[in-house]
Amino acid sequence: MLQWLIPIIIFCVGAAVLYLLRGHCYIFQARGLVRRGKHRRALKWLERAVAVNRHHAEAWLLLAKTLFALERWDEATAPFRKALLLNPDKAAEIHCDLGRVLGALDDRVGAIAAIKETLRLDPRHALGFYYLGEQFFLKGEFNHAAEAVQRALDLEPGMEAAQQLRKRLDATKKSA
Repeated sequence: MLQWLIPIIIFCVGAAVLYLLRGHCYIFQARGLVRRGKHRRALKWLERAVAVNRHHAEAWLLLAKTLFALERWDEATAPFRKALLLNPDKAAEIHCDLGRVLGALDDRVGAIAAIKETLRLDPRHALGFYYLGEQFFLKGEFNHAAEAVQRALDLEPGMEAAQQLRKRLDATKKSA
């Protein structure tokens, strides 16, 4: 009777060890902390997860988003770039977030390029158009900003941030 039970026990123990070694337990902990807004604590778990498994797509993306939430822009760019390589199915979202990070670092050209890549991948990405408009506004390219904001509002008419940016653009045009 025990002859068939021993291989099952060995398999279960082996699977549990592999699960732990690949960092899944760390990601599980981090996900819960991020949901509760405890980004600093989540960061420690995510750093462990990527140290254990350098190719874990979710770990890199969650690490990048956590650094973004902590406004650690310089540190967030590399994890976003790694997440892009490991998460091709989420490339539009990641390019948009990377653009926001680059914008926070005052790299307008890089931010605009990243956000344009989002829009190439997903031409109906309303937030992408808004962030593109925001970067053009900060760069002083008000006509391009107005076009991008209008596209955002065409796709999502109730987007409050885009409405506010359009008001800022209108005020800028009046004062010029």
